[in-house]
Amino acid sequence: MPFLDPYTASWTSREARHLLRRTTFGPSIQMVKKAASQGLDQTVDELFTLLPVPDPPLKSIPDGTGGNQLDDPGALYGETWVNAAPFPNVNPPMYRNRILRSRSKSLYSWTILQIWYSGISIQEKLALFWHNHFVVGDATIAHREYIYYSLLRSFATGNFRELTKEITIDTSMLYYLSGAENTVDAPMRIIPGNCWNYLLLAKGLWQARGIIPPILRRMSSLWQRY
Repeated sequence: MPFLDPYTASWTSREARHLLRRTTFGPSIQMVKKAASQGLDQTVDELFTLLPVPDPPLKSIPDGTGGNQLDDPGALYGETWVNAAPFPNVNPPMYRNRILRSRSKSLYSWTILQIWYSGISIQEKLALFWHNHFVVGDATIAHREYIYYSLLRSFATGNFRELTKEITIDTSMLYYLSGAENTVDAPMRIIPGNCWNYLLLAKGLWQARGIIPPILRRMSSLWQRY
């Protein structure tokens, strides 16, 4: 079968480098040598082996009230803020904003470290791919971002259907698509509307080929009726 036949051509450092450049971030010479020596099959298996769940991001600014210091009531220096209250109760409010910004910077540094030390793994690159596919707009609350990106990382090589279900009820996505404003009497229909647009596109493609799957025919009739 095309594209599923076993690769039988040569496997050298050149081919290994070609593969790793497209599945990892900046492969090192050591990574290329390892992939070339262990062979293609073992390298692919290693690429799709899920990495261990990393330790959460830590407070990276020393405690104190100086210019380069910060007192976060939810975490001391070197501790994680992930389990702290998302909105620290401090005064004045501007100081709370400084705490939130420091947590976001901690999260960004932590994310880069996961990429840097991912080795021969496609997980982080796929997480970034899904981040571009399932976009969210709020980048001000580190707790939301951490949960969102952790979800993408856990489903990086998993089931797309399940990822779609989970991302639909993710807090960041609910805020991004106004799902947080849902009420019983006035439900927001942005997410169903987007799904419907994708289905219409798929229907058009299938119509061009003379094929209409029953599910699309059924949903078309429902939409026209309601």
